Amino acid sequence: LVEEPEAHLHPQLQIQLTNYLSGMTGEITGQQPPVVVEKQPKKIEDDRVQVIMTSHSSVITPHVKPVDLRIIFEDKDKSINVGMLSDDLDDKQKAAIQRMLDVTRAAMWFAKGVIFTNKVEDGKPVIEGLCYDCAKKMGINLDSLGVSVIPVNGVDFKTLLHFFGEQPGKINIPVAVITDSDPVKILADGKEWKVEEGRNKAFPQKDETKKTIPSPRTAALLNDYRDNSLIQISASEVTLE
Repeated sequence: LVEEPEAHLHPQLQIQLTNYLSGMTGEITGQQPPVVVEKQPKKIEDDRVQVIMTSHSSVITPHVKPVDLRIIFEDKDKSINVGMLSDDLDDKQKAAIQRMLDVTRAAMWFAKGVIFTNKVEDGKPVIEGLCYDCAKKMGINLDSLGVSVIPVNGVDFKTLLHFFGEQPGKINIPVAVITDSDPVKILADGKEWKVEEGRNKAFPQKDETKKTIPSPRTAALLNDYRDNSLIQISASEVTLE
Protein backbone atom coordinates (compact mmCIF):
# COMPACT_ATOMS: atom_id res chain seq x y z
CA LEU A 1 0.00 0.00 0.00
CA VAL A 2 1.58 3.26 -1.18
CA GLU A 3 0.00 6.55 -0.11
CA GLU A 4 0.50 9.70 -2.19
CA PRO A 5 4.17 9.25 -3.15
CA GLU A 6 4.06 12.55 -5.05
CA ALA A 7 4.31 14.37 -1.70
CA HIS A 8 7.99 13.47 -1.53
CA LEU A 9 9.09 12.80 -5.12
CA HIS A 10 9.78 15.03 -8.10
CA PRO A 11 7.99 14.10 -11.37
CA GLN A 12 10.75 11.91 -12.82
CA LEU A 13 10.93 9.77 -9.68
CA GLN A 14 7.13 9.53 -9.57
CA ILE A 15 7.23 7.94 -13.03
CA GLN A 16 10.08 5.59 -12.09
CA LEU A 17 8.29 4.47 -8.94
CA THR A 18 5.04 3.84 -10.85
CA ASN A 19 6.88 1.74 -13.44
CA TYR A 20 8.67 -0.15 -10.68
CA LEU A 21 5.44 -0.98 -8.86
CA SER A 22 3.82 -2.03 -12.15
CA GLY A 23 6.70 -4.46 -12.57
CA MET A 24 6.02 -5.95 -9.15
CA THR A 25 2.48 -6.78 -10.24
CA GLY A 26 3.76 -8.55 -13.33
CA GLU A 27 2.53 -5.88 -15.78
CA ILE A 28 4.63 -6.17 -18.92
CA THR A 29 4.61 -2.37 -19.32
CA GLY A 30 6.27 -1.88 -15.95
CA GLN A 31 9.96 -1.65 -15.18
CA GLN A 32 10.78 -4.89 -13.43
CA PRO A 33 12.29 -4.47 -9.97
CA PRO A 34 15.79 -5.89 -9.40
CA VAL A 35 15.88 -9.54 -8.34
CA VAL A 36 18.59 -11.72 -6.92
CA VAL A 37 20.18 -13.91 -9.60
CA GLU A 38 21.36 -17.25 -8.29
CA LYS A 39 21.78 -20.26 -10.55
CA GLN A 40 18.79 -19.33 -12.70
CA PRO A 41 17.33 -15.85 -13.35
CA LYS A 42 14.29 -15.32 -11.16
CA LYS A 43 11.13 -14.59 -13.15
CA ILE A 44 9.05 -11.67 -11.99
CA GLU A 45 5.77 -13.56 -12.41
CA ASP A 46 6.84 -15.92 -9.61
CA ASP A 47 6.64 -13.08 -7.08
CA ARG A 48 3.74 -10.97 -8.26
CA VAL A 49 2.11 -8.86 -5.58
CA GLN A 50 -0.96 -6.66 -5.42
CA VAL A 51 -0.15 -2.96 -5.25
CA ILE A 52 -2.62 -0.27 -4.15
CA MET A 53 -1.51 3.32 -4.59
CA THR A 54 -3.49 6.42 -3.67
CA SER A 55 -2.54 9.59 -5.52
CA HIS A 56 -3.60 13.06 -6.61
CA SER A 57 -0.78 13.24 -9.15
CA SER A 58 -1.54 13.88 -12.81
CA VAL A 59 2.05 12.74 -13.44
CA ILE A 60 1.50 9.27 -12.01
CA THR A 61 -1.92 8.41 -13.45
CA PRO A 62 -0.91 8.50 -17.16
CA HIS A 63 1.64 5.77 -16.38
CA VAL A 64 -0.98 3.41 -14.96
CA LYS A 65 -3.01 1.17 -17.25
CA PRO A 66 -6.49 2.70 -17.62
CA VAL A 67 -8.13 -0.61 -16.60
CA ASP A 68 -6.25 -0.45 -13.29
CA LEU A 69 -7.47 3.05 -12.36
CA ARG A 70 -10.12 3.49 -9.69
CA ILE A 71 -11.45 7.03 -9.45
CA ILE A 72 -12.98 7.91 -6.07
CA PHE A 73 -15.40 10.81 -6.39
CA GLU A 74 -18.33 12.54 -4.71
CA ASP A 75 -21.55 12.48 -6.71
CA LYS A 76 -24.36 15.05 -6.77
CA ASP A 77 -25.96 13.39 -3.73
CA LYS A 78 -22.71 13.81 -1.75
CA SER A 79 -22.17 10.05 -1.78
CA ILE A 80 -18.68 8.60 -2.26
CA ASN A 81 -18.42 6.32 -5.31
CA VAL A 82 -15.81 4.57 -7.39
CA GLY A 83 -15.52 4.95 -11.16
CA MET A 84 -13.57 2.67 -13.44
CA LEU A 85 -13.19 1.71 -17.06
CA SER A 86 -15.79 -0.81 -18.20
CA ASP A 87 -14.42 -4.26 -18.94
CA ASP A 88 -16.30 -4.64 -22.22
CA LEU A 89 -13.72 -2.69 -24.26
CA ASP A 90 -11.48 -4.48 -26.72
CA ASP A 91 -7.67 -4.16 -26.79
CA LYS A 92 -7.79 -1.56 -29.55
CA GLN A 93 -10.06 0.72 -27.52
CA LYS A 94 -7.95 0.28 -24.40
CA ALA A 95 -4.79 1.14 -26.35
CA ALA A 96 -6.47 4.27 -27.75
CA ILE A 97 -7.36 5.41 -24.23
CA GLN A 98 -3.81 4.80 -23.02
CA ARG A 99 -2.39 6.91 -25.87
CA MET A 100 -4.73 9.81 -25.11
CA LEU A 101 -3.93 10.00 -21.41
CA ASP A 102 -1.17 12.47 -20.63
CA VAL A 103 -0.41 14.92 -17.82
CA THR A 104 -2.89 17.49 -19.19
CA ARG A 105 -5.81 15.11 -19.66
CA ALA A 106 -5.10 13.28 -16.39
CA ALA A 107 -6.41 16.37 -14.58
CA MET A 108 -9.93 15.08 -15.35
CA TRP A 109 -9.52 12.31 -12.75
CA PHE A 110 -9.44 14.91 -9.98
CA ALA A 111 -12.13 17.29 -11.28
CA LYS A 112 -15.70 17.91 -10.12
CA GLY A 113 -16.69 18.66 -13.71
CA VAL A 114 -15.03 18.37 -17.12
CA ILE A 115 -15.23 20.37 -20.35
CA PHE A 116 -13.77 18.57 -23.37
CA THR A 117 -12.79 20.74 -26.34
CA ASN A 118 -11.40 19.90 -29.74
CA LYS A 119 -8.82 21.43 -32.05
CA VAL A 120 -5.40 22.68 -31.08
CA GLU A 121 -4.09 25.37 -33.42
CA ASP A 122 -0.29 25.55 -33.79
CA GLY A 123 0.15 23.74 -30.50
CA LYS A 124 -2.05 26.23 -28.62
CA PRO A 125 -5.35 25.07 -27.07
CA VAL A 126 -7.42 27.96 -28.48
CA ILE A 127 -10.83 26.73 -27.37
CA GLU A 128 -9.56 25.94 -23.88
CA GLY A 129 -8.59 29.59 -23.43
CA LEU A 130 -11.96 30.75 -24.75
CA CYS A 131 -13.76 28.59 -22.19
CA TYR A 132 -11.93 30.28 -19.33
CA ASP A 133 -12.44 33.76 -20.86
CA CYS A 134 -16.18 33.24 -21.41
CA ALA A 135 -16.64 31.83 -17.91
CA LYS A 136 -14.78 34.81 -16.45
CA LYS A 137 -17.07 37.27 -18.29
CA MET A 138 -20.03 35.41 -16.78
CA GLY A 139 -18.55 35.77 -13.30
CA ILE A 140 -17.67 32.09 -13.09
CA ASN A 141 -14.31 30.82 -11.86
CA LEU A 142 -13.89 27.32 -13.31
CA ASP A 143 -10.84 26.56 -11.16
CA SER A 144 -12.63 27.38 -7.91
CA LEU A 145 -15.50 25.09 -8.99
CA GLY A 146 -13.08 22.25 -9.68
CA VAL A 147 -13.86 22.19 -13.41
CA SER A 148 -11.09 21.04 -15.76
CA VAL A 149 -11.00 22.10 -19.41
CA ILE A 150 -9.40 19.27 -21.39
CA PRO A 151 -8.28 19.74 -25.03
CA VAL A 152 -8.66 16.47 -26.92
CA ASN A 153 -6.43 17.45 -29.89
CA GLY A 154 -8.93 16.04 -32.34
CA VAL A 155 -12.49 14.81 -32.26
CA ASP A 156 -12.23 11.41 -30.59
CA PHE A 157 -14.33 12.35 -27.56
CA LYS A 158 -15.96 8.94 -27.22
CA THR A 159 -12.65 7.37 -26.18
CA LEU A 160 -12.46 9.48 -23.02
CA LEU A 161 -16.22 9.51 -22.44
CA HIS A 162 -16.02 5.76 -21.73
CA PHE A 163 -15.19 6.71 -18.13
CA PHE A 164 -18.16 9.02 -17.57
CA GLY A 165 -21.91 8.59 -17.34
CA GLU A 166 -24.92 7.79 -15.18
CA GLN A 167 -24.39 4.05 -14.90
CA PRO A 168 -22.91 2.39 -11.78
CA GLY A 169 -19.14 2.15 -12.09
CA LYS A 170 -18.92 5.27 -14.22
CA ILE A 171 -17.65 8.64 -12.99
CA ASN A 172 -20.90 10.46 -12.27
CA ILE A 173 -19.84 14.10 -12.68
CA PRO A 174 -21.08 16.73 -15.18
CA VAL A 175 -19.28 16.62 -18.54
CA ALA A 176 -19.59 19.02 -21.46
CA VAL A 177 -18.21 18.50 -24.94
CA ILE A 178 -17.63 21.53 -27.17
CA THR A 179 -17.00 20.62 -30.79
CA ASP A 180 -17.60 21.64 -34.40
CA SER A 181 -20.52 20.38 -36.43
CA ASP A 182 -18.05 19.84 -39.28
CA PRO A 183 -20.88 20.13 -41.85
CA VAL A 184 -20.45 19.37 -45.53
CA LYS A 185 -19.45 22.60 -47.26
CA ILE A 186 -21.18 23.80 -50.41
CA LEU A 187 -21.09 26.82 -52.72
CA ALA A 188 -23.71 29.55 -52.68
CA ASP A 189 -25.50 27.86 -55.60
CA GLY A 190 -25.69 24.56 -53.69
CA LYS A 191 -22.96 22.79 -55.63
CA GLU A 192 -20.16 20.89 -53.94
CA TRP A 193 -17.34 23.08 -52.58
CA LYS A 194 -13.70 22.18 -53.18
CA VAL A 195 -10.69 23.33 -51.17
CA GLU A 196 -9.04 25.01 -54.12
CA GLU A 197 -12.03 27.35 -54.43
CA GLY A 198 -11.14 29.07 -51.16
CA ARG A 199 -12.79 29.13 -47.72
CA ASN A 200 -14.55 32.43 -48.41
CA LYS A 201 -16.79 30.63 -50.90
CA ALA A 202 -17.70 27.77 -48.58
CA PHE A 203 -21.08 27.59 -46.85
CA PRO A 204 -22.35 24.90 -44.45
CA GLN A 205 -25.01 22.64 -45.91
CA LYS A 206 -28.44 23.19 -44.31
CA ASP A 207 -31.69 21.24 -44.20
CA GLU A 208 -35.15 22.47 -45.20
CA THR A 209 -35.51 24.29 -41.85
CA LYS A 210 -32.25 26.19 -42.50
CA LYS A 211 -30.49 24.29 -39.74
CA THR A 212 -26.89 23.25 -40.33
CA ILE A 213 -26.52 19.53 -41.08
CA PRO A 214 -23.75 18.13 -38.86
CA SER A 215 -21.23 15.62 -40.10
CA PRO A 216 -21.96 11.92 -39.42
CA ARG A 217 -19.32 12.01 -36.67
CA THR A 218 -20.99 14.91 -34.86
CA ALA A 219 -24.52 13.58 -35.50
CA ALA A 220 -23.58 10.24 -33.92
CA LEU A 221 -22.09 12.00 -30.90
CA LEU A 222 -25.21 14.11 -30.41
CA ASN A 223 -27.47 11.08 -30.76
CA ASP A 224 -25.50 8.81 -28.41
CA TYR A 225 -25.65 11.28 -25.52
CA ARG A 226 -28.98 12.96 -26.29
CA ASP A 227 -30.72 11.56 -23.19
CA ASN A 228 -27.72 11.55 -20.85
CA SER A 229 -28.30 13.87 -17.90
CA LEU A 230 -24.59 14.20 -17.08
CA ILE A 231 -22.99 14.48 -20.52
CA GLN A 232 -23.96 17.39 -22.75
CA ILE A 233 -22.75 17.81 -26.34
CA SER A 234 -22.56 21.34 -27.76
CA ALA A 235 -21.85 21.43 -31.50
CA SER A 236 -21.05 24.79 -33.10
CA GLU A 237 -22.55 25.46 -36.54
CA VAL A 238 -19.34 27.21 -37.54
CA THR A 239 -15.69 26.28 -37.12
CA LEU A 240 -14.82 27.27 -33.56
CA GLU A 241 -11.43 28.71 -34.43
